[in-house]
Amino acid sequence: RKTYGFKFLLQGVLMGFRYMKHHSAAPAEDVGYDAAADEVIMFHGLTRENIEAIAEIQFARLRNLLGLRKLKMRFTDAAKAYVIDAGYEPAYGARPLRRAIQRHLQDPLSMAILEGDFSPGTEIQIELENDEQGVPFLVFRQNQGGGEVD
Repeated sequence: RKTYGFKFLLQGVLMGFRYMKHHSAAPAEDVGYDAAADEVIMFHGLTRENIEAIAEIQFARLRNLLGLRKLKMRFTDAAKAYVIDAGYEPAYGARPLRRAIQRHLQDPLSMAILEGDFSPGTEIQIELENDEQGVPFLVFRQNQGGGEVD
């Protein structure tokens, strides 16, 4: 199954046809329409609340993976919001969120675990900090207690 024309929906082009003057429609060979398409499915972009719910599911999956190594994770609210903001592109669905979780959480956390920064039984505190230029980034620390558990 293939999906055609999403980028054209964002540009206001009707899938399978292109707008002509006076609102007439003509076949849209130039927009990549495939005559083999058997249905058109319209959908609405995800809301911020949808993305937050999807993020919670993805965070739970990451917690389960860490649990296999006897590790736990805890987010500050700012760190969680940072990851969600990095992946919030409503027109593109949940894929940008998945990439943001991979880039900001999974990849660096995996490297830290492989380098021996966290041993089994550790609770990892994920916090948001800024570098000297004010650019935010996530920091992974062994939790020293206190704060709300995620």
